[in-house]
Amino acid sequence: MSDLGGEQPGYIPPEAAKPPVPPVAPRPEAALPVNPFAEKYKAQAEAKGVKSLEGGEWLAVDGIEYQQYGDRKEKIPASGEQNVAATRIDQVGTYDYNNGTFALVDQEGSLRIGHGTSANAQVLEKAGYRRGGMWVPFSNGEIPTDPSLRQQYLEIRERGREASKRENTERHLQVYSEIAERKGIKEVEGGLLMMVDGIEYRHFGNETGNIEVNTDGYNMPIRRVDQVGTFDSNNGRIAFVDGQGRMWVGASTEENFDAIRKAGYERGGIWVPFSNGEMPTDRETYERLRDVLTGKPADQLKAERAARVDEIIDGRQDLFGDVAHLPDRDELYAKVADRQETEYINSNELVERKLQARVETDNAGFERKVYTVNGVTFTFRGKEELPTYPTLSHSRAQLLGDAPQWVSPEDYQTYQSQVSETQRNENAPQHYLATKSLMGVVELATQLGSKDSSLVHLREELSKGVYSPRAITLLDALVASSYVGDGGFQLEPRANNNAEALVLAALLGDPQAQTSVAQKVEALRHLEQRDKVRTERRATESEELRPQDLVTVHATRYEPQVGADGELLVPTTFDATKGKVLRNSVHTALNHKVAGHMHGSWGDAGYVLISPFESMMEANGVPTVLNTVDTWWSRDPGEPLRFPDATIVKPGGSEVAGLYQIEGQTVKFKSEGLGEEELRALADYASEHGNLTYFARDLESSFLGNFSHYGPLQSDWDVDAATAAIGTHIFGQEGRWNYGDTALLRELTATIEGQPTPTLEQKIQGLIERSGAVNALKPEVQDREAAVTNLVNSVTNSIRGQMFSEINELAAREAIRSRGFDIQSGGMWAWGDSWTVTSQTAALGEQLGTDVAAHSNTAQHELTDRFSRTVSAAFEGKGDSSKFDWTKYDPQYDELVPRVDPKTRRVLYASGLLTSRG
Repeated sequence: MSDLGGEQPGYIPPEAAKPPVPPVAPRPEAALPVNPFAEKYKAQAEAKGVKSLEGGEWLAVDGIEYQQYGDRKEKIPASGEQNVAATRIDQVGTYDYNNGTFALVDQEGSLRIGHGTSANAQVLEKAGYRRGGMWVPFSNGEIPTDPSLRQQYLEIRERGREASKRENTERHLQVYSEIAERKGIKEVEGGLLMMVDGIEYRHFGNETGNIEVNTDGYNMPIRRVDQVGTFDSNNGRIAFVDGQGRMWVGASTEENFDAIRKAGYERGGIWVPFSNGEMPTDRETYERLRDVLTGKPADQLKAERAARVDEIIDGRQDLFGDVAHLPDRDELYAKVADRQETEYINSNELVERKLQARVETDNAGFERKVYTVNGVTFTFRGKEELPTYPTLSHSRAQLLGDAPQWVSPEDYQTYQSQVSETQRNENAPQHYLATKSLMGVVELATQLGSKDSSLVHLREELSKGVYSPRAITLLDALVASSYVGDGGFQLEPRANNNAEALVLAALLGDPQAQTSVAQKVEALRHLEQRDKVRTERRATESEELRPQDLVTVHATRYEPQVGADGELLVPTTFDATKGKVLRNSVHTALNHKVAGHMHGSWGDAGYVLISPFESMMEANGVPTVLNTVDTWWSRDPGEPLRFPDATIVKPGGSEVAGLYQIEGQTVKFKSEGLGEEELRALADYASEHGNLTYFARDLESSFLGNFSHYGPLQSDWDVDAATAAIGTHIFGQEGRWNYGDTALLRELTATIEGQPTPTLEQKIQGLIERSGAVNALKPEVQDREAAVTNLVNSVTNSIRGQMFSEINELAAREAIRSRGFDIQSGGMWAWGDSWTVTSQTAALGEQLGTDVAAHSNTAQHELTDRFSRTVSAAFEGKGDSSKFDWTKYDPQYDELVPRVDPKTRRVLYASGLLTSRG
């Protein structure tokens, strides 16, 4: 047990003990008159058997003048005075006790006093003294008036009190020890604990109190007697009373609990000091207790605090580069030790005060903040906003940041010209209008004279769509300043429009602004970590899918990039569209190629990336959402999804022998020159794998898709009559199609022995002519041959498109199989829409600590969906004549910010699609 609380109250180390002091002699006899009653005193002493005092510490007080009750002075009678002699003779050999003081009359009739110690009591008993009623001088506040005698008296009294205190302490400790022995209490060994007896503390503001002690030499707390061998805990603190009646406290750690229980202590209701905000008033005591209550040893605390100091300083350096104001390391260490490194700063008040913020109304009626620094004014606009306002009109204005994505180039060019026109005002003050984006803030900081040299390079990177670690850090600063309150307790559901100004002030070197921004960034990361922990749920009883059995499959229409280490890289739609589409996720299916669904078809996605799930997690982290039919990862701006150890399925043109070729980790499939031979091979493959019916049905759907009442052919054809004629010809039933029947497939793959194989176009034209479908041409069609040719080409393209999709999926399945993974069927929510697989997926999600959900049920999907609807609502008109009206673009994204993941938050801010309206 670590006793960090000092020595036991009442304990006197041997080296501090003083030797016995010889009795103090009365004043010299020569100074006193001859005592006429000396023989009578002596005779009385002999009669009572009183002997000389041997030992003890006594002061003769006959004739001493003393002071009592202010200025009043009295004199103690002497043994030789006639008026006291008779009484004194009777009192020879008698003593009495009052308020800790002995008084006695010795064999010479002299009145003496001494402190009420057990040593003095023993001396009296040995000398034959008996207690009787008598006055006890100096037991009620009297004090000698003579300075020398006063000093002697005070010294005797103090030594006597100390002796009594030691005696009482020993007696009290003996009581505690007996109780501890009876309860079987042993000494606590191990743990990190501190004895707190006698500590003064502050609580409830300025109220103070003291922890009682086991014994003060006079009193012994009855509560402590009852609490020996008892412990209790409260608010992360543990306290117990040991075998000497002392109170100890520590953190509620397993180590401390084990040490206390092993020593035989039992839980009981006792007060747990320093568990409800009490704090020692003495700084040194506070620091010792503070460290003990962490439950961590000193070397660990030192290392952790040093690491925390490094973390804060490195964080400031990363955020603010050359202009970072770094705190003094020693001062910061002291604050970290006290957990007071966070400083409350009212960020809005800081911005309003230092940047002289004012509000102006723009041409659309929206309020905007205008700021001033060193005589230069500036403001911010959303990327799609084209505001004008008084300061803009009366200044030499300059646009900074990003161009809009949705505002028409013509409208933006007109706006640029308006702003450029203000440059003619040569005597007007400078004004900057920056986009509410990282690029806008960075460019504005450089224009306003930031000394951070890295901002110029950062701007060049951003212009190329490159987001370095510094850029991501500053994006966090802007997100945190927008959505984290000054207390840092939660993400706010409404953006703070002073956020960009606060970050700007920090980049210009303002120390307070830097502190505020850095603390908000730290709070944001803490909140993100807290939310991550909250998503980690207990494992279910279901057997989980095994990551080693899973392979990710991603379909795309674009050839992926190849990274420096050979990894295949897939950018997000956000990056691919340069921020125009607010979607920063890359989606995969597990152990199968994604099937078409209500949100899109992937049949024409010719590139398929296949990478082991474990490798994907090692390269990209745990997926944002896990689902066998839609597992996806969110990405930062400029961050692609990496596919390590990947097999790629890609179009091979017409040169591929057969339907596909596997060449190492590249699989090429035949994508051009598709005809009757490939159609027959597909039918054979489908028959071999039990999918012929599904293949025939898909082929029929592709065929019939050309006969739409809303398609381009309906102007020339009676589509109902045409499909009825073909259906009757193929299936032999009047006007009916038999979905899943292979008759159409047989018709298209039939050959005539000795005849050259016709092309698909020829086969389809022959089918249309033989079926009599040409009679379904509308009477008003003039060029009937051209109309038939158009129908033949349309149907042939649909058939080839379906073949492309089937061959691609076939190649993907074989690529999966070649990598040693089982092929699974798709579904709406799980493989084969299996509830068992759904449960197994949930169990794996529990194990990985990630969500299991459909993408359509996530906040990320809601964000992109709301963005699309918001943009659409801002367009006026239809078709080519539609026009984006920036005043009607009213994004309502803020409430989703706390619900989406950190990377999506960064992308949302990087999009520049937030507005700067008041």
